[in-house]
Amino acid sequence: EKYSKLIHLFNIHSWAPLNIDYSNNRINPGLSIFSQNALSTSTAAVGFDYNYNDKINTYFAEYTYEGLYPKFNFRAEHGKIKDYYTEGEESHAFFRKETNMNLGISLPLLFTKKHYSRNLYISSNYGLKSIEHLHSTPSDYPKGKMEFGRHRLYFSNIRKSNSANIYPRFGQFVDINSQHSFSSGEMDLGHAFSLASGLYFPAFGKNDGFYLYGAYQWKEDGTTYRFNNLISNPRGFHDIFERIIYTYKFSYAGALAYPDFNIGSLIYIKRIRLHCFFDQSLSEKKIYRSTGLAMIFDSHLLHFIAPISFGFRPNYLIDDKAFSYDVLFEIGFNQL
Repeated sequence: EKYSKLIHLFNIHSWAPLNIDYSNNRINPGLSIFSQNALSTSTAAVGFDYNYNDKINTYFAEYTYEGLYPKFNFRAEHGKIKDYYTEGEESHAFFRKETNMNLGISLPLLFTKKHYSRNLYISSNYGLKSIEHLHSTPSDYPKGKMEFGRHRLYFSNIRKSNSANIYPRFGQFVDINSQHSFSSGEMDLGHAFSLASGLYFPAFGKNDGFYLYGAYQWKEDGTTYRFNNLISNPRGFHDIFERIIYTYKFSYAGALAYPDFNIGSLIYIKRIRLHCFFDQSLSEKKIYRSTGLAMIFDSHLLHFIAPISFGFRPNYLIDDKAFSYDVLFEIGFNQL
């Protein structure tokens, strides 16, 4: 019997009592159901994400098709969003309903030559965001639909190495992004452009490494809303809204110990590593600088297929003379 690609597009193979977001290396409480066909050209996921702090659910559906070239993907999300408005000196919480849809087309190309792997990635995405009022939403809060586009050109040249190396032994990448709004008036998101580049070098220890990062971003905000930053913020800073910004980062990562420690089949810790850093962003008005040291545990949890890294990072904000703290979590799907 002839194999029908259309009939066999979907094949549910697993589920999890968690929201597992492969693209963003994120796991949250919720539910995920996964599908992949026998040819690995059609993948899908549906489920919901539970925000424990705000006690709200976000429902999602995602589909990717790679049977043709280029690659097509679609993602939709729907749920409540918690936000705040200021009245005098007081901040008040409210909820709104938000629906997000994204349709993308991409061309991922891989060129391998001897010891180096070269990747060229070109993509274009169309996005739609719809905002609706709920009972607690202020009457003057903007509502309606926003349409926008995002385009990306990414190239990397990475020397092949084993998974024991914290960073690639040698490597370079360039990442160019642009975003623009199709909407006008109070639903205008503005425009944004960014150029970023990174370099990897070996360091003193066998598996240690240096990472240097530099980026430029120009952004014009919309009337009420704005795009998120396209480049990486200095560590410890989570909200930087500037028209023009230059960012520089220096990181050194090294292995501290290989404890080879396990608690039954619950968790196995294979390595403890340290990351020290200095970051700086320059805008037209302000300098943002931070430094710190992170401790990260590389582990395997239960029988999960991918390695999991978790840790803690105190960040000293140099110009504010203050500390901020981050809990770190990463899923190593790229090591599979």
